[in-house]
Amino acid sequence: MTGLLSFEFVNLWNLVWVLPHVSASGSEEEETFSLSELSIAAALALTSELPKDHKIRREADILELEQRGQKRIGFGNDMERFEEEVIRTCRLLRVRADRKGLRRKAMEKARVEKEYIELRSGRPPMFWIPLRAHAVWERMDVKLACTVLGSPSPQVTWYKNGVPIDPRLAPAGKYKIKNKFGMLTLHISRMIPLKYFGGELLQDSERQELKCREREASLTVPCAHKEDEGFYTVRVPSLDGHKEQTTYVFVRDAAAETPGAPGSPLSVKCHDVNKDCLILSWVAPSDDGGSPVLGYLIERCVAGSEDWVPCNAQPVKTCRCPVLGLAEGHTYQFRVKAVNKVGISHPSKASEPVTTRDPSRDKRVTVIPYDEGRTIEISKDELEGHIKIPLPPTNVHATEVREDYVALAWDEPDPRGREPLSYYVEKSVAGSDCWQMVNVDVAVNSPRFALFDLVGGRSYRFRVRSVNKYGISEPSLPSPPVTAGTKLAPLPPPSQVLAFRDTKTSVVLQWDKPKDGLEPLGYYIYCRESGTEDWQTVNNKPVTCNEFTVPGLQPGKEYVFCVKSVSEAGLSESSPPTDPIVVRPAIGE
Repeated sequence: MTGLLSFEFVNLWNLVWVLPHVSASGSEEEETFSLSELSIAAALALTSELPKDHKIRREADILELEQRGQKRIGFGNDMERFEEEVIRTCRLLRVRADRKGLRRKAMEKARVEKEYIELRSGRPPMFWIPLRAHAVWERMDVKLACTVLGSPSPQVTWYKNGVPIDPRLAPAGKYKIKNKFGMLTLHISRMIPLKYFGGELLQDSERQELKCREREASLTVPCAHKEDEGFYTVRVPSLDGHKEQTTYVFVRDAAAETPGAPGSPLSVKCHDVNKDCLILSWVAPSDDGGSPVLGYLIERCVAGSEDWVPCNAQPVKTCRCPVLGLAEGHTYQFRVKAVNKVGISHPSKASEPVTTRDPSRDKRVTVIPYDEGRTIEISKDELEGHIKIPLPPTNVHATEVREDYVALAWDEPDPRGREPLSYYVEKSVAGSDCWQMVNVDVAVNSPRFALFDLVGGRSYRFRVRSVNKYGISEPSLPSPPVTAGTKLAPLPPPSQVLAFRDTKTSVVLQWDKPKDGLEPLGYYIYCRESGTEDWQTVNNKPVTCNEFTVPGLQPGKEYVFCVKSVSEAGLSESSPPTDPIVVRPAIGE
């Protein structure tokens, strides 16, 4: 009660003090209060009551202030613990970084010390066991080996005919290279049959895997073919350049099924591929079996199958021939057999797969890019829908004239129209206006055609008509006269064939290229011992240069050599034989 009265007295005193001051500040005139007015104000102040919940609110405010103080103290403690944890983590990271830096410095110092020790104890590469020449039968594996010493371990590169061997660029499983503790091997294996599905090449991933380890790598060619013949070189770099060893791998013809039959052709290639035809070429074999080669038989199959179909009924006499009647979009492989009066050779190695297609399509289609890598293809055919009856072709001419055939080519009509075109080919004896259609039974869908049944020595002219579903065009202008049956003459043999001593098992040959005629495809070399007439083939794959080292000879024996030029027409006559030479090291060897 005493507290309540004191509180009320204080309020009364404040009211008494405030009123005259408020009046004085609120008005410019002096305003006074009477004693009665002051008494009334004091009575009012004494009779006013405090709110009932004032005490409760006051206690609640005090409790809230105490809780805020506790929370502030707890937050401060959490911040202190977090700061201690950050400091501890920073110290741990600093220790780890210091240890890692010390370890890195130690490893760098050890590496430098190791290189210094290797440099002091190093020695240049040296071929302890050199490569040797090999002669293997066709379709057999061959393995080259040598041993190289050096410190540090030298890096090795194999070469074939001066070109580095990269197993990743060769067909899967073609080569296997190994380098194990200085023992270097190159394995050339048989080709793996290629398989296709929908025109796409399928490759065995297990055979594609290339493993490269320290001091070990491998390269294998299963079943070597004559195309694998050539120089193989292993090269080891050193501080003063490199050390290398070279050897020549000979691939002999497999034994013929009929004794006296020729060797198999090689290097079968496809040219001028169109929708339904192409040109096939190959290289004549070095061994004719003892009697001249009369011609060649061509076979084809769909890639991935072994169903070989003949392409020609009669042997062609040159090493080049058109192949007709193919299906557009199919993938084919080709092989060739040589024929003489005794029999037929083994088939050649199959050509690389080739897919027939329209070579002019890329020129007639415009690709317009848009919208983040997407493209729109606009075909010129779609813009030529107004063409109904086609126009005649132009520029009919002979591209190849051989003893067996005449190959024709022409330009498609322009504009060509939207509809697919085919062609009728007509021939006429020069000087006559009687025209005869020659492809009654064979559809011609490409601007290429070949005729095989022309009379040799007679001149012909040719013209072509375009055909679509709306009709047949007028004939083209006739081609210039072409004389059929022109025989392609073989090249003359090389001249000035000289033999020089090289090593105790090899001889170096040099010769001059033929002065007249085309550039030869290469040269075949033959040798025989003095006193015999049995000429042996040295190389079964033509060499393209005019110098060759013949390895694998018997020391102290006397040999005679000759060379033949190789061309599309076959082999030339033999060059004059060299003077007899005894196999022995050259002076200074």
